[in-house]
Amino acid sequence: MPCTPIKHYPGVRGVVCGPRPRSKPCAFCPRAASRLCDGVTRKAAVPTDPTFEDVALQDSTCDKRLCDRCSRSPEDGKDYCPGCAPAESIRRRAIAAAMLLKAVP
Repeated sequence: MPCTPIKHYPGVRGVVCGPRPRSKPCAFCPRAASRLCDGVTRKAAVPTDPTFEDVALQDSTCDKRLCDRCSRSPEDGKDYCPGCAPAESIRRRAIAAAMLLKAVP
């Protein structure tokens, strides 16, 4: 059994020994999840300063747990669940079409 040193507060230390924690399962099958979905679901208001006076809109991601087999990876570094992959493909095609229309005089 592996032992893991832990530190909670300055000067407070401990050691925890036992079986390794199991990874959480994939959202679509019983395999162990190793990735999270990067699909954009909606815009979320995020405060930009500690007083919460200024708020910016940022993309919120799906974040479903995925195993290697269930993830769809059309780009390097991006993983999508089976639900977000078609929407992301449509979004990327729309952006490419808009860029082509801007390039044509």
